Amino acid sequence: MPEPEAYRDCVTRCRSALNDLPANAREDAERALQLVSERAGDGIEDEAAAKRELLGLIERLGRRASAAVPFASLARALSADLHGSRAVMRESLDACERALVLRGL
Repeated sequence: MPEPEAYRDCVTRCRSALNDLPANAREDAERALQLVSERAGDGIEDEAAAKRELLGLIERLGRRASAAVPFASLARALSADLHGSRAVMRESLDACERALVLRGL
């Protein structure tokens, strides 16, 4: 099943930005993308564990190079989605969009 429409554009553009990330951020960014894909597919098996993991991803990606900011915003959007906060999810996807535009993507 494809990513939910709300995530599709940001996910595609974030994937194209993976190579711009420093090595220490790439693994976390790839994991954030994987969790979004799981959410879009069969769903996340253990949502409680995913929520905890996303907090760490948001923290680490937000502290790293500016190239990681779109991935932190995407992880924040998924966290909000899992918590049922559609408004925060939309705000976070908008922040991801703005960060991608600033990176020329």
